[in-house]
Amino acid sequence: MSNRNIRIRRTVVLSLAGLALVVLAGCQSPVSPWSRDGRIRANLTPELNTLDQTDIDVKNQSALMWNENLRMARDDLLKVFYLDRPSRLTQLPMPH
Repeated sequence: MSNRNIRIRRTVVLSLAGLALVVLAGCQSPVSPWSRDGRIRANLTPELNTLDQTDIDVKNQSALMWNENLRMARDDLLKVFYLDRPSRLTQLPMPH
């Protein structure tokens, strides 16, 4: 091969390598996480706590769950200690 062909190939290879570096590096400027754009991208839905509920909705659901669980526990304790109905040991009829 001649020197001219070697120089052409070397130029083509170096040009392709430079083009690949430019494509991989891109043209984007870095975005700081403290900038306005960075803060928005960090939390796109600040008002939502779950996929479809706000913080207030989650607190309301939690309060309702605790209320229902405590009432069910009280009912269970009343049934365990037989306090949910009158005694059946009396001779007199008892309406209940």
